[in-house]
Amino acid sequence: MSLVGSSPLCIRTMEDTAGWDAFVQSHSCGSIFHTTEMIRAFDATPQFKPLALAACQPDGSVAGILVATQVCTMGALPNRLSSRSVFFAGPLGIEGPMGTKAVKSLLAHHDDQVGNKVVFSEIRPCSATEATNPLYLDSGYEPHDYINYEIDLRQTPDQIFRGMSHQRRNNIRANERRGLTVREGDPDTDLSHLYAHLTESFTRSKIPLVEREHFEHVFGLLPRSRYRLTIAEVHGKPVASSLHLIFKDRVYWWHAGTKRIQGITAQASLVWDAIQWGIDQNAKVYDFAGAGWEGEIYTPGVFKSRFGGQRVNVRRYRKVYSRLRMNIASAGYRLARPIFSAPRRDRDELRTAFNPS
Repeated sequence: MSLVGSSPLCIRTMEDTAGWDAFVQSHSCGSIFHTTEMIRAFDATPQFKPLALAACQPDGSVAGILVATQVCTMGALPNRLSSRSVFFAGPLGIEGPMGTKAVKSLLAHHDDQVGNKVVFSEIRPCSATEATNPLYLDSGYEPHDYINYEIDLRQTPDQIFRGMSHQRRNNIRANERRGLTVREGDPDTDLSHLYAHLTESFTRSKIPLVEREHFEHVFGLLPRSRYRLTIAEVHGKPVASSLHLIFKDRVYWWHAGTKRIQGITAQASLVWDAIQWGIDQNAKVYDFAGAGWEGEIYTPGVFKSRFGGQRVNVRRYRKVYSRLRMNIASAGYRLARPIFSAPRRDRDELRTAFNPS
């Protein structure tokens, strides 16, 4: 039990908390990354270790929840030199002083649990609504400006299309002329296409990709209504894939990969298809789920900006537990990046040394 002020708050695990998903569903900032299904999908993947906690009042009601996931980037180094704790959505608290105490208590408990196991922790608010939170500053987390784009899906498809850049509209039209079509994918038969496209894109970008089994767990544990897999094909041949998440009134662009084909910008058509689908589902927001740090030139961010969405600063909050470990981890990541871009056969041979996630 953890005592916060004059009101006792009991810290419990997700499994011991009744009404967890109901709390997430009812909270204005509740995200798919707070749900028990997504937490279990991460927990089933070896590179991830979720910490899901609730602060409960004496009557058992939930005052706040926290979900953080320990992510291991390179298996060759000890976890405390290669892992980070990521909040894919910020902690949630009820309105009023009790909710404030709950979030502070949960963050303190999290830091006590993981501070000596990871290099740093990072809170990634899901929307501009929760991006400015003094509780994070009070808990020692430093803010960093991070950009996202959101499209209002309460417009008509024609209004959204006309709001895109001239180049983006031309990309979509050119794709259609050249025979590109988009179809909804089947998780059982199209996972291989998704993972092949992700591998190709991540290899070009020289960043680590989580193992295929993670997507198997996502498809196996999440309700079908909470994700949508789409495949772009040119004359019947798969050339790109995207995986969107759906929760409440938001459609999130989560994972996307593509082959490079001259004259084809397949992801533009996949996003346009998802926007139209979201409108049909009465969703309110298409969320690009991040477009890079403020001030940096980030190619995916430039791509996302050309759909005409609203530019928002969602911020990220970071706490570094050891500058020495941070420097070692950063150096190790720089040395490992060439492995992430190596041919598949070479990367397979090196997995015993570096295990990207």
